[in-house]
Formats: sequence, structure tokens, C-alpha cells
Amino acid sequence: MRVKAEVHECPRCFNYTDTDLCRFCEDPHRSDESICVVEEPADIVRIESSGAFRGRYHVLHGAISPLEGIGPQDLKIKELVERVEAGLSGQGPVIKEIILALDADLEGDTTILYLAKHLQGKGLKLSRIAHGVPIGSDIDFIDDRTMGRALQNRVEL
Repeated sequence: MRVKAEVHECPRCFNYTDTDLCRFCEDPHRSDESICVVEEPADIVRIESSGAFRGRYHVLHGAISPLEGIGPQDLKIKELVERVEAGLSGQGPVIKEIILALDADLEGDTTILYLAKHLQGKGLKLSRIAHGVPIGSDIDFIDDRTMGRALQNRVEL
């Protein structure tokens, strides 16, 4: 009962937290220039365990899946674009890179294509994690070494 009352989405990255901002958004030692976009809050734990990323996060809370009735409007895509545009207009931190760390399945690929279309032309380095992650698997089941290698060898879109 207490968890429901105290845990909420971070207003900046949409990770779960019981404080005003999550610990990744509050950490002054993380880079504001890079944002790693993930499908679910639990994906952050996998990326953090690799030790390969020291930027900020953005949680979409799912992936585009027309068969399940999930469209872009059901995800935190608009908020991601707003974060990028706030940096471009001087209203927020300047973002130089977006890393798309979504599952290597049809829904993840669809979401990545949609995001790439909406983020290209904004002066960003846009990449996705390398395909060391097996196609059709969930990011939840990737070992630390594979995740670290996937982040280090991501491919620019």
C-alpha cells in the first residue's frame, strides 16, 4: 500500500522513483548530453550493470505495437522530443546524442524507425545499441558483458 502512495514516475525521464526526481536525474556526475531511451524502467538496471553508460535516461513505457493497439501517442515519445527541443531553444540541457536501447524485436524496430524519423534533422547523433543483442529477445535477459559491448558498438542511424 505504501509503495502505491510513494512511488511515481520521475517527471523528467519517467523512471520510477519515490523522490522528486529519480537518482539518475539527480546525479550531477552524469552527462546531460546523452540520453539512452529504453522501453521500461527495468531496462535501466541492465544498462547500469554494464557500467558503459554515464548519461541520462528516457523511459517510453512500452513500444509501438499496432496489433496490441499501442501507438506513439500511448508512449512517452512526445516528451522525448520536447526534451530535445528544449535543449535546442535554450530552455533545457543541450542534448547531443540519443541512444536507442530498445528490444531487438518487431515492436522495438518499429519504435526505433518512428523515433529516428522524428529526431533526424535536429543536430543529434542518433544511434541504436549494436546487434550483439539477439534478435527477438528481450533486453531483460542480456548478460552484462553483452550489454556493455552492445552499448560500446552501437550503430549510428
